[in-house]
Amino acid sequence: MAFNRPHISKIVFIPTIFLSAGLLFFVQPLFAKLVLPFVGGSSSVWTTAMLFFQTVLLLGYIYAHLSTKYLSVFWQIALHIGLWAVALLFVPLSVNTNWIADTSSISTTNTLLIFATGVGLPFAVLSANAPLIQKWYSRSGGPSADDPYFLYSASNLGSLIALLAFPLIVEPLLGARMIGLIWTAGFVILGGMLFWSGRLAKLNNVTREQSSIAPQIEPAPNNIRRLYWIILAAIPSSLMLAVTSKISADIGSFPLVWIIPLALYLVSFIIAFSGRHFLSAERQAVIIPACLIFLLFATRIEGISAVGWTNFLILIVTFFLLAIIAHKRLYDARPSEDHLTQFYIFMSLGGALGGFFNSIIATHMFNDIHEVPIVIAAASILIWNGKTKPTLTDMIRAIVFGGIAILVALLLPKFIGDTLAQPNLIAVTFVGFLLVFILKNSAWQSAISLALFVLVTYFAAQPNHVYQTRSVFGVHRIVDNDGVREYFNGTTLHGAERISEKGSRPTPLTYYHPNGPMGRIMLAAQTQETTSIGIVGLGVGSLACYRQPHQNWDLYEIDPVVDDIARNPNLFNFVDQCAADIPTHIGDARLVLAKQTPKNFDILLIDAFSSDAIPVHLITKEAIELYLSHMNDNGILVMHISNRYFALQKPLSKIASELGLIALGTRYAPATNAKNVDQASAVAIFARNQSAIERFVKDDTWRSMTSDYRHLWTDDYSNLLSTLR
Repeated sequence: MAFNRPHISKIVFIPTIFLSAGLLFFVQPLFAKLVLPFVGGSSSVWTTAMLFFQTVLLLGYIYAHLSTKYLSVFWQIALHIGLWAVALLFVPLSVNTNWIADTSSISTTNTLLIFATGVGLPFAVLSANAPLIQKWYSRSGGPSADDPYFLYSASNLGSLIALLAFPLIVEPLLGARMIGLIWTAGFVILGGMLFWSGRLAKLNNVTREQSSIAPQIEPAPNNIRRLYWIILAAIPSSLMLAVTSKISADIGSFPLVWIIPLALYLVSFIIAFSGRHFLSAERQAVIIPACLIFLLFATRIEGISAVGWTNFLILIVTFFLLAIIAHKRLYDARPSEDHLTQFYIFMSLGGALGGFFNSIIATHMFNDIHEVPIVIAAASILIWNGKTKPTLTDMIRAIVFGGIAILVALLLPKFIGDTLAQPNLIAVTFVGFLLVFILKNSAWQSAISLALFVLVTYFAAQPNHVYQTRSVFGVHRIVDNDGVREYFNGTTLHGAERISEKGSRPTPLTYYHPNGPMGRIMLAAQTQETTSIGIVGLGVGSLACYRQPHQNWDLYEIDPVVDDIARNPNLFNFVDQCAADIPTHIGDARLVLAKQTPKNFDILLIDAFSSDAIPVHLITKEAIELYLSHMNDNGILVMHISNRYFALQKPLSKIASELGLIALGTRYAPATNAKNVDQASAVAIFARNQSAIERFVKDDTWRSMTSDYRHLWTDDYSNLLSTLR
């Protein structure tokens, strides 16, 4: 029967697992785009969403394991096709708003319910496909059926293409609903391909069962081997997130920054599971410690802008090499196809644990991106070849030589100067290489001593900031610089205050200086007829000192840590001296405003776009309509659109034209470069009528905002990449 020929198996199974992986990777950003207007941009929401996807992925692997262990191939196919058919009831994907509480923020429970009812079953079915399809292929009699792990390379290739296609090709062309319909079509087609794959496995499994040769079953993996799988999966997963955080902190979170490490992570799987032999043990013994030391070098670079992109390349290349090596060792440690599904459970568990450490533990335990050196130290275990066991002598020698190297590295600043200066970094790097060279004949000694060296030299060289903390929105740093106290979130300056003005009414600085466009608007608003003002995005509270006694202000801030910083008089005095009685509405501004009765604002100022990560849901047609509903007929909408990477005036001008609004914009550059006192800025204002504009705009630096930008940004369609400068 032609349908049953073994050589057909590859032709069927490879496209099936490829399509399944592509749909799996596609559905995550797609559903995130669908729910964004309903759940807001809070990082806690997306952390919960990420944990949901990782948990369901693990559950899918567990289901595949139990199914293949306890059910015949026929019932495996019947159950899985049945679940796929039920999942069709949930497509096209939609958001069940019944789970969205009548509050300004979305709880963890609500988020889980929204994702579970919206995408849970389709995602679970897709999650189980990779191990199931490989297990079925091992029963198909096709080429290399006794070692079906090569299919995992095809799976990751599908994931990689989906990862790149969504932001670069699909999102710029189509809205979320149309993307959802195309995804639904792919999901329907996948059902037929799954049935065909299962049919091949069932037909050829009958032949296998009738064979007189009894199959040899490999003994079940022991706990040590399972732990080894978990570690080898956790290290590159955690390292990918750590490198992404470091790059975002140094350069910015513009598009492709997070895509590049994730793409290389998938490529490392493709290479490692291809079955090809590369990187001999001798080469790995040189590459691994070299990568770890260069990673330490890159981790300690802070504030040296001239080497920012060089540092980026160091981080990317070293991470990629280590990920390939870790995943290749994972591939080499794979069990026979009898224990394939169990292997993927522990591999998925390792990846999830790596992500949990970075996304949850590190965010709540550390005040900086300290997970980077910790993961580097953990990655030192890759130096070990998995064959020898450490002895007491190994431990003692590692501690002694590691201690000497650490002592030398810590004494270097006394002779060279600044701990973070480039010459000292080079010297510390040299000491690290010297340490590895001395211990090159003992993998365990080299691994232990290098781990100690990385941790101690990193934490001993931390810069001294006035204040530093961390939230799910990033690292918050406060530094004193030439008589000015500055607040940074990541790499973005969000406000400053003269130290000499502590305890008095301070003058707004940086973007909010009286000479700048926002300052001029707020000065013009200090009249009796301007009574109600709303500010979205608090920063250090600079704008608060434009407030007049007769005015009612409302402040909106998504991050409670920012509100704490702004209201702490030991750090900044704007709110304390000028607006201590003003309430701060904590939560995503769009959600908060949607739940409030109309405020009748004279001015609503949106200052949420100057950071590197753009909250797109705050700049759509529906969002602007919401802002307008909170303004009186003669009110103005002010939007601070200064940004290093995005020309936000393009979509804004299109939205203004669509809504029939008057739109003006200005780019301000201070006459003198007074460092972080008066800073360049870009501002746009919108109003329903010309008289409203004339109330607050008193100079001729404003120009009508026009653009040939073709696409209207809505909750269904947006394309951030098209606004890159």
